[in-house]
Amino acid sequence: MCDSDKIMAEVNLLDICRCHVLQLTTQQFVSDRVYEMRGQIIAGKIGESEKVPMLQRLLSYRYSTTNDLMPDHDIISECMGHMYVQLMISFYLLH
Repeated sequence: MCDSDKIMAEVNLLDICRCHVLQLTTQQFVSDRVYEMRGQIIAGKIGESEKVPMLQRLLSYRYSTTNDLMPDHDIISECMGHMYVQLMISFYLLH
């Protein structure tokens, strides 16, 4: 098991986040996956699963105070955060 806090402290975030093209490409990729998954959910193409993917959970999440669905920009932001963390961990472990 790796110590993610130590990894996060040692990885220079600027080295990973300098490429603006990578950020835009990643945002487009994540946005496409969000809209694709939503389309599958609406079309009823997503079956029951013992382990529900994070994106599917976020798309069905409702705020307890208002019962509103989570907005797309919040879902995309959350998914991008997870993607970047995985990218940083992979980058660190490979170097």
